[in-house]
Amino acid sequence: DSSVTERFVGFTDVSAGRTSNGLLEHIQKIVSKYKLTDKFVAQTYDGAAVMS
Repeated sequence: DSSVTERFVGFTDVSAGRTSNGLLEHIQKIVSKYKLTDKFVAQTYDGAAVMS
């Protein structure tokens, strides 16, 4: 199936850990919490130097 489905997961406060490792930990917690197993794409804003 090649259809695209868009879902909003939520906002999360990452002000305490804006390093690449800190952001990875936040993402892993969300993936685990919602049991996300499909391939997905995230959109993030601000802190672009860390995420690029």
